[in-house]
Amino acid sequence: MKKSIVLACLCFFLLQNLIAQSGPGGVGDVSGNSSLQLWLKTDAGVLLNADGTRVKKWLDQSGANNNVSSSGSSKPFYVTPSDIPAIKFNGRQYLQAPASTSFFNPTATIFIVKKKSFSGAAISLSPGGFSQELLILDKRIYHHHSSGNYAAQASTCLNSIPDNTYCIMEGIWGPGVTEITYFSNGLISTDPIDQQGVQALLSPINRKITIGQRDSFNPSEYLVGNIYEVIGYNVKLSAADRMAVENYLACKYNINNNYCGALSPCEGRSDGTPILMADVDALNVYPNPASGKLYIDFTGSFQNDKIKLSIVNLLGQTELMQTLNFDESTGTIVLSIDQLKSGNYLLVAEQGEKVFTKKFVVE
Repeated sequence: MKKSIVLACLCFFLLQNLIAQSGPGGVGDVSGNSSLQLWLKTDAGVLLNADGTRVKKWLDQSGANNNVSSSGSSKPFYVTPSDIPAIKFNGRQYLQAPASTSFFNPTATIFIVKKKSFSGAAISLSPGGFSQELLILDKRIYHHHSSGNYAAQASTCLNSIPDNTYCIMEGIWGPGVTEITYFSNGLISTDPIDQQGVQALLSPINRKITIGQRDSFNPSEYLVGNIYEVIGYNVKLSAADRMAVENYLACKYNINNNYCGALSPCEGRSDGTPILMADVDALNVYPNPASGKLYIDFTGSFQNDKIKLSIVNLLGQTELMQTLNFDESTGTIVLSIDQLKSGNYLLVAEQGEKVFTKKFVVE
């Protein structure tokens, strides 16, 4: 009874915040009208070329329509290891969105989940070339006014993380000439800020989004490494919001503090209270909006055991419930939703003490 009451309250809270809490970790929404302006992840929105080996377009999940793409031999590789797909850059590939008002002002918070060896430009926000640029290059972040004129900071912590381990690179830029803050796995860098040339404020200007290179396309700065997720806000996030996004990423990629970091633990609870993992990508539902039938794909977050599926309405009432035996060979599950009225709903998947949720709309 206790678990049911807690779950009902949590589901009701999520549904009441369906629009305002749809971003990663509940920070920002996916309407394109909040501070969340970029959300690229390898488990959603990756469009491949005909042979399925290269990425021609990576669709932005933030609602801001900052889709990044490339053509010809510049398309990065799509690799599917045993855990989570990766976008692989071998030193010649990039993805780019055209100049956008999303990063008009020189303030931003960018999260990148990476793995393996990593060198070159991970992301550049710039109108072109080396000027007016917010940049993550060679494991450093830059506040780049013009060629040769910049402030930069490294992270000793980041350099201590093994190449084959998931980690979170996070840069925060403010309007000040040296207002940059670098976090690795949630741990703030205390490395000194390196200043070169003349420092000046960045101007409000439309900035392109380039992944895997700078807009100057210097061969020595192409990225070598794997990227799994990129999240961008056009503001300096508060400490609470920053940690909420970090926790979302830490739980999704099972990132801990074995090497360095200051992340909250993402561990199972023993008191019987359900762990609510709101919109973690353990569930993929489509189409969304749906009508008549809802298709559900499961990821490796589930074990070979029973899964209880429920559909909950805005009042926290269960409209549909089904229990199934899950194993790794289980394919797509199809739920009939003919009986549901038009509106917002929450799909809830329970397994043990964990509760995974996914929001969807019925037309």
